[in-house]
Amino acid sequence: FAVEDAIKRWQQLSRSTIDAEYLCKRPHPEGMVYPSFDPIKHSVEKHPNLLKVYRAIDWGYRTFVCLWIGMDKEKRVWVLDTYKAEDGTLKQHAEHILDHDKGREIIATFCDPAGRQTSDQTGKTNVQMLGEYGIRCLYRLDKRSTNIANGVKIVQNHLNPASGPP
Repeated sequence: FAVEDAIKRWQQLSRSTIDAEYLCKRPHPEGMVYPSFDPIKHSVEKHPNLLKVYRAIDWGYRTFVCLWIGMDKEKRVWVLDTYKAEDGTLKQHAEHILDHDKGREIIATFCDPAGRQTSDQTGKTNVQMLGEYGIRCLYRLDKRSTNIANGVKIVQNHLNPASGPP
């Protein structure tokens, strides 16, 4: 590796990239969606009781994700559990979700609006199909709600609030 090439490369990179990838000092948050997430700071052994529980679903291209999210009286949000599946059918996902929910009241299930697109194989939407399995999905189509950057910012604000605990 020629010194001249190293200098050119050095000049094209950020300080955090050089520290992380070339000097092995520490990882850098560049490109991370939630750089302030800290498993130690943001994890608890036991979440509070009496939470209102919601589900959040993201259809993904090949990965289906469901989160169980609890909200306390102070409107603090707790991620209670996750389900992530590569491939699989909606029926398999629905069965897992419903089995997981036994004994738990779910206030509502919110999903990515992409689930309203009609499948060329079934002629139905993912939202319709989960509804047939007993999981009613809600979504919003207003510009503010469908802007991914807004959702990311909301989570970032919860992870690192200006005052109070995360």
